[in-house]
Amino acid sequence: MKSVQLNNNVLRDGHQSLAATRMRTEQMLPACEALDNWGFGALETWGGATIDSGLRFLDEFPFDRLDALKKACPKTPHMMLLRGQNIVQYAHFPDDVVTAFIKTSAGRSRGAEAGCQTSRQGTHHLPPRRSPGSCAQAHGGSA
Repeated sequence: MKSVQLNNNVLRDGHQSLAATRMRTEQMLPACEALDNWGFGALETWGGATIDSGLRFLDEFPFDRLDALKKACPKTPHMMLLRGQNIVQYAHFPDDVVTAFIKTSAGRSRGAEAGCQTSRQGTHHLPPRRSPGSCAQAHGGSA
């Protein structure tokens, strides 16, 4: 029998929905040990408005947040919400930009231990052309 794995998105969407994504990384870190030990399939720590709010409102470099959360939760895979060709914004990006963002987020250019191992596609509102390329790239293929 296959097991069911539950993912947790409180480090991304929890404060995004409740506090307009204004939680600082230092406010998240105390919860990380417990989250890492609860056996989730993945922790969603990246995507959505995390990059925009980090740069615009929190004066935090988003990749530093990703690195800190990965260091604080090393046992559980990390996951990002990816909006297809929109990546994490509201405009379409060319395939090479999507590929570079995914590789950087996955840690391929920042060290093997960093980054997101899984992506969740939030593309229900996008035209079909905008999703397959980012899906394939997120899983190591090409557009």
